[in-house]
Amino acid sequence: HVSPDLAARAASLASAASGSAAPPLPPGATPCPAGSIGPDVLAADALRFATLFRSTLATPVLLALLPHAITCLAAPSNVLHSYAALFIDRLLAARVPAAGSGAAAAAAGPGAATAAPPAPSTPRVSPTDLAPHLAPLLDRLFAALDHPDSGENEYVMAAITRVISAAGGPAIAPAAPTVLARLAALLGRAASNPGHPGFNHALFEAIACLVSQAAPAGEP
Repeated sequence: HVSPDLAARAASLASAASGSAAPPLPPGATPCPAGSIGPDVLAADALRFATLFRSTLATPVLLALLPHAITCLAAPSNVLHSYAALFIDRLLAARVPAAGSGAAAAAAGPGAATAAPPAPSTPRVSPTDLAPHLAPLLDRLFAALDHPDSGENEYVMAAITRVISAAGGPAIAPAAPTVLARLAALLGRAASNPGHPGFNHALFEAIACLVSQAAPAGEP
């Protein structure tokens, strides 16, 4: 439950986002060396802020943070690359009302609200927005699973599933053989030593999503 005070302050927090979230995530930043915790904490806090207030922040602000989040996936800090994966997952899951849906709802009148189907919506980050980041994003996500203590990081695996889904079939199809090979290797590793149910569930979701997106239309 969000308190009224917190809700009232959301707009002012959003206006400060570019000043609060961007400095700890400079363009082209390199991951902090092991033992240098301070900058990692600032970057993780910035990503947590952007994730928490993603519905309030303007889309251009969130899109500007996407390259920084991809950079943070390479950080050795489990907390930082997990927050980066969570931000990416939630950003790509966000949707906005489709153009004209607001006007249609207004024309229907208040009495029609309970009988009408949900208003149509579109992804906040379109496949076109995601396309320039797709290759490095997938590379960094899979590489994050090689970090110590992140071999079965369910936040990273959930983000991989979300990226495959958000990219769409035409964009993900060329990379499908490589992505499938990586997922198969992870599946083999998990099968030999089952450990984290949440990770295993997300792994199977990623495989199913890839097959669904990359399979030619009309084929089972």
